Amino acid sequence: MNFLHSLGEGVDERTVQRDIRTIENELDYVIERKGSHPNRWYEIVEEPEEKTLVSRYLEHAGLAEMLQKEAAYGKKDRKAVFLDDTQITHGLEHISSILSAIRSTRKLEIEHQKFGADATTRKVSPLFLKQFKHRWYLTAREEQTGNVKSFGLDRILRVIVLNDAFKFRKEDDHDAMFSHVIGLYDNEEEPQQIRFWSEMNHAGYLRSVKIHHSQTEIGELDGGIVFEVDVVPNYEFFQQMLMMEAKVKILSPESVIDRMRGMLSGIQNLYQP
Repeated sequence: MNFLHSLGEGVDERTVQRDIRTIENELDYVIERKGSHPNRWYEIVEEPEEKTLVSRYLEHAGLAEMLQKEAAYGKKDRKAVFLDDTQITHGLEHISSILSAIRSTRKLEIEHQKFGADATTRKVSPLFLKQFKHRWYLTAREEQTGNVKSFGLDRILRVIVLNDAFKFRKEDDHDAMFSHVIGLYDNEEEPQQIRFWSEMNHAGYLRSVKIHHSQTEIGELDGGIVFEVDVVPNYEFFQQMLMMEAKVKILSPESVIDRMRGMLSGIQNLYQP
């Protein structure tokens, strides 16, 4: 409570207790009051087996609010927090219609325009919304091809919720669909076991921030560390590799090495004098 008051929040004990009861009833948490006045606090002692989106939000809401306040109202000459200002908001007006269609299992007609191309109208079955690198995407199954694709909301010009119903398939489960994917879903390729070498100084970073949850450490080689991931070699995978510059090198399979060679050759040609 003292912490809330130190932030300038006029919150009384009864309001906090009411909110805690709501969290316990709605989200299956067990929260106990600890300490004694004036140093009293509340602690989660039991969590639900599977955390919901709302409960994960609650874990970070207090921290997010504190950071936003500091970024907005901190001392102008010496701010301690700076937030990324590259969020893309175009297309967010479609979220309500898309969510409604997902919940009611109704198909959508979307007008989508790729960069540098004419707009096309597509009929799709919406599966879920996903955020990746400051952009929101609709993952949907195209009626014409049956393929699952990701559509950036900022590239969707128009959304119409149709009366046509669809059924979710077993393979439309998000976790199963993205278990071998970095970034955005692409069902045109199969996952592969890819090994790559990292220089020793960079290996510590890769141990703490894995490029994918399947990443394992194989062993030492040529003064560095070999890692393995079981992923689809999509655009986002190669983007991760290129971001690490000469600190990493793909070792296998040969097909993935050849694609990386082609990318590096194209980059090199751009910088020829």
